[in-house]
Amino acid sequence: MKRLHLYSLGSGAKHSPNHICCPVPKKINEEEIFFGPCMADLRKILFKDYLKEKVQQGKERSHIDDEIYLVGINSTKTGLPRRIIWAGKIKELSTFKGAWDKVSSTDFFREKYSCLITGDEHPLHVKPILNENKDFIGYKYHKKGTHITSWVKDLSSYYKNIKQKFNVNVTKEEIRLKENSIREEILNRDICLWLENIFFVNNLGINLDDDFLNILRELNIKKKDTISNRNPFGETNGKPIVFRTQGFVIKDNYVDDFIQLIRTKKKELPILKILKK
Repeated sequence: MKRLHLYSLGSGAKHSPNHICCPVPKKINEEEIFFGPCMADLRKILFKDYLKEKVQQGKERSHIDDEIYLVGINSTKTGLPRRIIWAGKIKELSTFKGAWDKVSSTDFFREKYSCLITGDEHPLHVKPILNENKDFIGYKYHKKGTHITSWVKDLSSYYKNIKQKFNVNVTKEEIRLKENSIREEILNRDICLWLENIFFVNNLGINLDDDFLNILRELNIKKKDTISNRNPFGETNGKPIVFRTQGFVIKDNYVDDFIQLIRTKKKELPILKILKK
């Protein structure tokens, strides 16, 4: 299966058409991007489809054969024109515990992935809690991580009544499962994405021009007359349609066309030199 999720990054995250200033997504290097919290609905779907069974088997990480891409564009509130500011292809999925295990497994990985667990608002914002037998029993909010007041929401769609529904222990800093808790049912958003870095903005995003918009018009015939750079997903009653938590889904050959455009236009971007005074 092949699909692409195109979404608009949140306006409150200080994005511009040419920069990403929030911790998600996080560029590791020119080859890899980490995506932890955010896009809650999409991560819930991916957990159910690709990771839930692995967790039932006691595993924390999984590679996938399907081609799934994420592409982010800046919000209208952070500047025009609308531009693609990042794009990646999922190569591995992990629980947040699996992410911590990976990051802390060797000195090499601790150095490579230090940006995920250090600094203000780092994206790997919860740390696994283990019992005396080294069994997983919950998560603890990691100091200075992102989403300080909403980290439980990143782990579970039941965050509003998780304490009452599942009889688990939840505080401002911890969530602990009971002995008979079914982890994969409660923590149904416990998933992080590790992606191939196709594009990550560096001073200049890729303009969402008619080459991209024509693909969106073909896929959304009913809204094609309202699709523009300002409103790439079209309008309803004069108001822009916004896709954030799951994204606008592109499938089949359109995925190849969209990704190839990104790769081609990435090469055409001018090299901007920042001169020091």
